[in-house]
Amino acid sequence: DGYFGIRSAPKGVVFSTRNIYKKDIYGDDNRFVQVLVFSLNKGELQAGQEVVFCFRHLVKDHTPWLPRLLGSGKILAQLKKNNKIYWISSEEIEMQAGPPAQLLITLPSVIYPGEQAKAKIRLLDKNYNLVKNWKYYVKLSASSGCEVEPMQVRADASGVARAKVLVQGKTCQLRGFYPQIEPGKSNYLMVLPPGSYQVFWGDVHSHSQFSHDGVGIKPFEYARDASALDFYALTEHLRAISEREWEQIQKWVKEYNQPGKFITILAYENSTLEPSGHHNVYFEGEQAPHPITDNLKETWEEVGKLNPVIIQHHLGIGWIMDLPGWAEPLIKLFNRAFGCQVNWKKYAQVPRPALEIYSGHGQSEYYNPQDPLSYENCDLILEQEDNFGFCTTGYSQKGAHYARDAWAEGLKLGVVAGSDDHRAQPGKNPMGLTAVLAKKLTRKEILKAIQERRTYATT
Repeated sequence: DGYFGIRSAPKGVVFSTRNIYKKDIYGDDNRFVQVLVFSLNKGELQAGQEVVFCFRHLVKDHTPWLPRLLGSGKILAQLKKNNKIYWISSEEIEMQAGPPAQLLITLPSVIYPGEQAKAKIRLLDKNYNLVKNWKYYVKLSASSGCEVEPMQVRADASGVARAKVLVQGKTCQLRGFYPQIEPGKSNYLMVLPPGSYQVFWGDVHSHSQFSHDGVGIKPFEYARDASALDFYALTEHLRAISEREWEQIQKWVKEYNQPGKFITILAYENSTLEPSGHHNVYFEGEQAPHPITDNLKETWEEVGKLNPVIIQHHLGIGWIMDLPGWAEPLIKLFNRAFGCQVNWKKYAQVPRPALEIYSGHGQSEYYNPQDPLSYENCDLILEQEDNFGFCTTGYSQKGAHYARDAWAEGLKLGVVAGSDDHRAQPGKNPMGLTAVLAKKLTRKEILKAIQERRTYATT
C-alpha cells in the first residue's frame, strides 16, 4: 500500500497482495526485511505475457519504502508455479533519498596552530539517507575567532559540501542554514599545541546485507560521506559470510582506505553463546583467513598470530524472540543457560584491550534494567516496519557480565561504542561512536590507540 503495486497485467488477470514482516524471501527470520507477496487470484498467465510492477517514489501520507536504504541494489523475486521455483532479478536500481530533514556539519576535533581546517556539510532525509541533489545552498556562519570560506556551499556528486575554516582563536564552531529545516551546528574544533593527541571518530560495529539479519549496501560510502567518520569497521556475522563475500569485504577495505582522510579496518563478528559471548575481531592488515570458528579461545588460536584486536559487546543481553507470550519464560530460561552473556573469569587470559560499553542495543556498563539506556529501554536498532517506531529486542540479564564486573575482576579494559546498525548506515545518530586519541589518522595508529586504551565512548 502506498508505494508498491502492479501497474499493468494482461486482461482478466487479477492479483491479491499481502506483506510479510521479519521473513526474507527464503523464509528465514530477518528482523529488517519486508517481503511483498502477489498471488494470482484470477485468470492465467501465458508465455510471453508481461506484468509490470511499479515502485512509487513519494506518496502523500505514506513513508516511501525505497529511500530507507542507501545506494543501489537489485530486486529479487521468486516465482512459484506447479511446485517449481523460478528466480527473477531486476536491473540495478538507484535508491533515492527523500526531502532534506537534517543538516549535519562536521569539523576536525583538534588541529594544530597555523593549520587550516576543512568542514564537511551534508543533508540527510528523515531516514538518515544522504541527500545528493540539493535544491538550495547551505549558508554558513562561524563563531568569533574563526572564518569560513565560502559562506554558501553546494554538494558535490557524493552528496558532501566542503568549506575551508581559518582559526585565529583556540576554538571554532560553525552554523548552517538550509530552507525549511532546523539550522545545523558543528562540533567544536579545538586548537592544541603541536604534538598533542588528535581526536578521531569512528564506528567499529555495524552490518549490511552480508549479515543474515542485515540489509543495505555501500556501508563504507555511508560511513565516509553521510556520517563523515574518520575510521570504520564493517563487522558482518561470520556464520553468514561466504568466502566470496569475505573476498569482497577485503577488497572494500583496501579500496576505501585513505590514510589521513578515512581509515577502514578489516573485521568480523563472532556471535556466540555464553561463556565467550559476542565479540568482534579486527585486523591491521587488509587480508585475513576466512573466519571459521566461533569460540573465543579457538578464535585466538586461529588468528592470534595476526595479532588482532578483540572487543566484546552487548555483554549481558538476553534476546526477546518473536514467539507467543506463553513461551517467554522458556526463552528467558534458555538465555540464562545458553545466552550470549560473557563469563569474564573463564576467558580472562584471552587478550582483549577493550569492551563495547554502549551500542544501539543499550548500555553494557552494569546491570540495571531501570537505566534509561538499558537494553529494555534503549534499543534503537529495530525500526518496526509497520509503524516505523522503535522497539526493544533485548533485556538485561542479572549476573557478573558487565563492564564493572570485568574491572572488578582486575581486567584492564578500555571502552568503545558502536552503532550495531543493521541497515548499512554506520555512524547514524544517536547510536554509538568511538573516539580515539592518536597522533596520525592511520589504521596502525587507530588500532594502537585502542590497544593502549586511549579511547572513550559516547552516544
